[in-house]
Amino acid sequence: MIEPASGRLWSAAVGEGATCDGRPLRVSGTSDLSLSLLGTGFSYRAERRVRQVGMISGMLPHVRDVRRAGAASLDLCAVAAGWVDAYLEHGCNWWDWAAGALIAQEAGAVVRTPGPTGSVPPDDGLGPDALFAATPAIAEELAALAREHGAANV
Repeated sequence: MIEPASGRLWSAAVGEGATCDGRPLRVSGTSDLSLSLLGTGFSYRAERRVRQVGMISGMLPHVRDVRRAGAASLDLCAVAAGWVDAYLEHGCNWWDWAAGALIAQEAGAVVRTPGPTGSVPPDDGLGPDALFAATPAIAEELAALAREHGAANV
């Protein structure tokens, strides 16, 4: 996958790892949720965006900060590179996340994609169209925090 603005080439193959411009990628080693940087995105639909903001604002006091870059695929690559520690968004289309999810997974992230083919069952309380990726040490705690703040209803 080529990142248009920078020209970076992100790549991965199942079981082969992930790279950026030929350099191997690895997720961050963050193990303290309060020090984690969370990436997210928001819906174009105002009524859904209000619910998303409610969830994120409830989570914000428990993480270091939140970033919104605007492209799910590149946000997932940021998880793979260790630039952010996790990413959570609802309502993305498969073409928004497919390449980035593989890159994040191959770099060591815990990845949950929308629908029944995701790596976590859709009844996990994150909502059926949740896209989630995190460094392993914070994944469960972050997912629990998202559930606590209404992820299933976003």
